[in-house]
Amino acid sequence: MRWLCAFAILCAMSLACAAEDGRYGFGVSSDGMLPPARKNAYGPGMDSDATGRPFYWAPKDQPASAPSQPDPTLHVKPDAYGPGTGMDQYGRPVERRPGF
Repeated sequence: MRWLCAFAILCAMSLACAAEDGRYGFGVSSDGMLPPARKNAYGPGMDSDATGRPFYWAPKDQPASAPSQPDPTLHVKPDAYGPGTGMDQYGRPVERRPGF
């Protein structure tokens, strides 16, 4: 009976660790970023794609030439509005921008 309890606890812990891994997927689009991505790999709001290239999410209506910074408060659902266009917690379309 003890080994069964220990096994159940071990399984629960491994599932919790997998859920907190910080990986998420998105479709391949013209921006060249490859799935899966890691959240906050280079600090708050700065994610990395499968090759380690940094990127961050920015509002789509903001011009690409305008200076912007990563926003660590965004909770993005990738590809919610189609390949390459995600949705933040407020329903705004966001896109990936190269970091550094």
